[in-house]
Amino acid sequence: SFCWSTSFVMAAALRAARSFLLARLATPRLIISAGKRRRMIPPIILAGAITSWAATHEKTSAKQAFPVFTEEDVSRHDGKSHPEMWVSFQGHVYDITDFVREHPGGKMIIDAVGGPLEPYWGYWAYHLKVKKPREWLAKFRIGKLQLAESVEEGEEGTTALVDLETNELDFYTDDPHRDQMVHDVIIDRPFCSQSRPEVLGNARITKADDLYVRNHAPVPHVDPDTHKIAIEGHDGTVFAAVGLAEIFGRREGKRERDQSSSSSSKYPRVAFESVIQCAGNRASEMIASHERKAQPIFKNHPFEKISIGMMGNVEWSGVLLADILEDVVPGVSKMQGMHVVFSGVDGYETSTPIERILDRSCGAILADKINGKPLPLDHGYPVRVFLPGIAGARSVKWLHNIRLSPRECESTWQRNYYKEAGGRQSIQELPHQSLILSHHLPVDKSSIELGGIAWGGGSGERVSRVEVSLDDGATWVPARLQNHSGKPGREGDECKSSLQQGQQPLSGGKHWGWSQWRASVPLANNSQSNNNGTSTQAQPKLYEVMCRSFDSNGVCQPRAPWNPKGYLYNGWHTIRLPATAAANETSKQF
Repeated sequence: SFCWSTSFVMAAALRAARSFLLARLATPRLIISAGKRRRMIPPIILAGAITSWAATHEKTSAKQAFPVFTEEDVSRHDGKSHPEMWVSFQGHVYDITDFVREHPGGKMIIDAVGGPLEPYWGYWAYHLKVKKPREWLAKFRIGKLQLAESVEEGEEGTTALVDLETNELDFYTDDPHRDQMVHDVIIDRPFCSQSRPEVLGNARITKADDLYVRNHAPVPHVDPDTHKIAIEGHDGTVFAAVGLAEIFGRREGKRERDQSSSSSSKYPRVAFESVIQCAGNRASEMIASHERKAQPIFKNHPFEKISIGMMGNVEWSGVLLADILEDVVPGVSKMQGMHVVFSGVDGYETSTPIERILDRSCGAILADKINGKPLPLDHGYPVRVFLPGIAGARSVKWLHNIRLSPRECESTWQRNYYKEAGGRQSIQELPHQSLILSHHLPVDKSSIELGGIAWGGGSGERVSRVEVSLDDGATWVPARLQNHSGKPGREGDECKSSLQQGQQPLSGGKHWGWSQWRASVPLANNSQSNNNGTSTQAQPKLYEVMCRSFDSNGVCQPRAPWNPKGYLYNGWHTIRLPATAAANETSKQF
């Protein structure tokens, strides 16, 4: 056995030594001189020494083998004057010619070709929040960058040369202030947050400042007086470049942030209540409910923390996109199978089928107000797209371009992310939902008082009923639905009905806002007899409470749907509630 193992190790060592000999045309001495005596190294130690030395020497040689390039060398390889595309990052040089075709962000990385990646990744800062971009980049390393003497090379995998604390590279210094008492921050750059459950449960209408934020880049600052939206055909024809005054009725040369007039607008204004929701909402529940399955792409990423808070319900007001497109684009109503591509000032781009945009009952609008007030900066001021019932990712903020296309947008947010379970079809409509947002356990513990919301999703169907269960779905107790018309209404000072200001509701009878519900669920009398024949109360330590909803077609939420991409989770919302919970304690997610 010893001879066999020794032979095996020796064979491996000899293979390593032979490979190194061929590479370096040299070999170390295998006999070490000690004074006048010469001694042989025992075979087993020799084998280990050769293997260890060869591995170490190969690493050192590989490190020394990288050539040194100047910034001028990198700039020449720009994919134009030279076919190869190089970039530098953290003191190293990378040939990304082949990677450009596979880059999740599409051809956007070409903006960085011929120069440093630091500014590019400083803007699209999500690259710096996860490991994968740098792991991919490492595969294309071809050399070292000759740095100025005042700049020290950063360690691999750090951001030593990406100093986001300096004004030179920090694109986020002008981002708006956010109240972290109502925002559960997921990423700070680009800013992404979810609303806390207790905030969502405060009122039917979500305050604009309480609404979740999902940014992909720094917040741009757009001048509404000069901003125009270009409307183009698929062949590049520019049909119009429309100013905001023409769309919304603002007077030229004067910024009237609080004006809601429609008298000077050529398009009628509409106002309606609608949910807005991120397609990744409740990702953490999907991960928890499918622990044994292959984990979605959100696993081990910042977005695995998303619970129920990337949604809200607000009043939207603006102008129907159908009115604008039919006025500007000849024959647009006959353009079957086309896609409408929306581009934002921040570089974000995505698309939606034209049939959805032109269907007035679906309420696709250019919005300039939330809850009767101008859009906040984080939500697209001064103008954004809003598509009721469609994933929030398709409602582009800071809109500057509308383009008609025979095919879907080719941006990374359409091509690689926000995909249906099969991975091919882009997400558009959202599924219907119900959530538990509040609970109260009376002192006598006779029942659990629950409150929450339910929403019909992208179909525009009303919620017909909500049910709650304490026994893992064996029995269900009906909840009481609050009847809301879906029309704008007062919610304190936050939402003043725009219908009172001459704006019209949507036609078609579809329902885009959520409904609130309440339920009182009796607790079972778990009494038992002890040895003395007296009754004792067996109180559970934990109540597991769940809810589900049905739309007007009788379609019920699934118990625990699966999407390997991590999107569109609408399983039965379940919370664990300690039996000793105090009144109105925040729900614990399950």
